Amino acid sequence: MGLFVTIALQKIEKDEDRTDLIAYSYDSDKSISVEIESTSELLSHPEHAIYNMRKWPKMGFDMCHVWSASPKLQEIYDKQITKEEAKDVSVFVIKISNL
Repeated sequence: MGLFVTIALQKIEKDEDRTDLIAYSYDSDKSISVEIESTSELLSHPEHAIYNMRKWPKMGFDMCHVWSASPKLQEIYDKQITKEEAKDVSVFVIKISNL
C-alpha cells in the first residue's frame, strides 16, 4: 500500500522517547511514528496515549498513526487532540474477530 514499516529500537533510555514502529510513506514522502495502544493502557493511562499522539514531532517524524482494538482510542483522540494536531495524527480502531 505504498508504506515501508519496521520495528523501532525498543532499548529503554531514561528521559528518551521512542515509538513502537517506524513507517515511511512513499506516496507522501513522509516518515510516520506508529504507536500501538492496548485496551488496558487506554483505560488505565489515557494520558500516555495522548502523550504518544503528541511526542512524534520532537522525534523527527512528519506524522503519527495510532492503532488499537479499543474504541476508547477514538474517544481520547476526539476529546484531547486539537484540530491543528489532528492534521498529522491519525487513529485506527481495528476489529479483531474471534478465532
